[in-house]
Amino acid sequence: MCFLIFFFCNIWFSDSPWKDSLKRNDKNYLIVPPILEIVHPFDNETSVIDDLLSFNKNMNFTTTKYLKRLNKQKNPDKYIHKLKSRCLSQNISQACLILGRIYEFGSYNQTENLSLAYSYFLRVNELNDSSANSELSFFHRHIYKNVPKSIVEADFSSNNVESILTSSFQYETGFLRPKSCPTATKSLLAISKHLIDMYMIQPLILDYILDEDVSTKDENFTIFFKRYVKALKILSLPYPSQKHVKKAKYILKTLYKQGFNRSVYPLSLIYMNSKLNNKTRNKIFTMLDPKTIKNDPAATLLASDIFLSSTNGVFRSNHVLLDLKYLSGWYPPAMKKLGDFTYLGYYGIPRSATNSYTLFSKSAIAGYCPSMLSAASQLLGGDGVTEDCSEALKMLRDLIEICPLTEIYNKYVEKGSKVALLKMIEMRLTPSFWIDGINEKGLFSSVTDEMFKIEDIIPKITGNEALKRLCAAKNGDVSSIFWIVLKSDYHDARQWMKRLNQMHLDIPFASKVLEIVVNVKGVGKYLKGEVLNEEKDQIKCLIYSIFHNTIIIVLAMLLIFLLIIRLDMALP
Repeated sequence: MCFLIFFFCNIWFSDSPWKDSLKRNDKNYLIVPPILEIVHPFDNETSVIDDLLSFNKNMNFTTTKYLKRLNKQKNPDKYIHKLKSRCLSQNISQACLILGRIYEFGSYNQTENLSLAYSYFLRVNELNDSSANSELSFFHRHIYKNVPKSIVEADFSSNNVESILTSSFQYETGFLRPKSCPTATKSLLAISKHLIDMYMIQPLILDYILDEDVSTKDENFTIFFKRYVKALKILSLPYPSQKHVKKAKYILKTLYKQGFNRSVYPLSLIYMNSKLNNKTRNKIFTMLDPKTIKNDPAATLLASDIFLSSTNGVFRSNHVLLDLKYLSGWYPPAMKKLGDFTYLGYYGIPRSATNSYTLFSKSAIAGYCPSMLSAASQLLGGDGVTEDCSEALKMLRDLIEICPLTEIYNKYVEKGSKVALLKMIEMRLTPSFWIDGINEKGLFSSVTDEMFKIEDIIPKITGNEALKRLCAAKNGDVSSIFWIVLKSDYHDARQWMKRLNQMHLDIPFASKVLEIVVNVKGVGKYLKGEVLNEEKDQIKCLIYSIFHNTIIIVLAMLLIFLLIIRLDMALP
């Protein structure tokens, strides 16, 4: 019997209450947004992302009890009243932090009250707790000017996710901080790795499965498929709880016994993230039989990975690599795996950083987050590819979109929360909705004068239609990319053209026509003196190329014209 050696990291399981906001879609009762931070749970060396609201810092106050009761709509006013008592009478900073967050967004059907939220955040700070520094820093930038500078600086040296994303945006644009692409990118790398590690099943894999057309299948398959999707959605939550994983495992085991072989991939993942012993290894090995997983790319890729890491993998590598190379022609996770082997030179594949980057970038364009991280890392170091910090930053920005805050804040934006919208803009997350009047001076004029104008940081493309297009373009929709290119300025249009040129198009010449439009736009901007300094040399080369090619064409046409005249004269 083959003994398998698995090189997979167990995912961290968590039942933190903040994830309820991802499972529920009741717009009339929105759950309080988490304050996410990179932490080390239980003195573990491995760091994860967790919610500061859920931390129990006081033996006499269990935060999760209050949050779970509020999340279940069990008399919210009663528990908010209790939180006020814990905050104001018992000086429990965590209670103040939760209250501040509730009133900042108007969670649990409370009325949004920024002045009250600010007072609770200040009280957290007065109780020698730095958990509210990120919120106080936000208020300092946009609402109240008198927040001590020491709090703002301490916030930007913290591990708070919102603070890291916001400071990266500031370094990227030069807004409030010196413009520096390397500094902006460095802070995103750590966040990106943590975001990828949050998921047992990466979002793209779930999208591939959900996109399948089951309308032509028989009734039993359709019923099984619905149960299968239910289990996958449980496993696709960030850091799924052991209770939820157990529920998904029960569904998948039942489906597997009923002959629904699609359940093999997620069920194998569950076993691999549990306590591995000979019994579970044998189960995985049996389930991943080639006949069973036929036509299932996720399971086939997982089987390839396991066989190649087994003690006799070297003897099976040729057969398994054929499967891997076939999958890498169209399945993004397989492109990533083959890219890893190519970069390291494993299993007889010639080592090539250039070829690995090609595979990573193709997979990244399709939306596979681990590939975005690998491609961005190579771009930053110029490893096998020309160093390009701005392109690496763009890839990481696309990856950051999987951050749970995107989905959570979008729910508040749709409800009309300007705070949520501004936070998304600052973190460079794409809102799915645009609030009318956001461009007007004085976003929070009802509270006090703003320190900075919102116009300084809003996206150049605004409006609901534009935001929908932007979301679709980031997910690889070709028509939306065309739309964005035509509407964007030269710099942004050029970045989107890079992505478009790496995609397989049904009408290849369409991208060439669009590229001509972008180049004409760039030349026009150059003549008006409106391009960035780093783009001037590129446009000069473009103008020279156009001028050079035009001269060649004119000379060629002149030569043809002279030859025609010569032939006419030579004829009798």
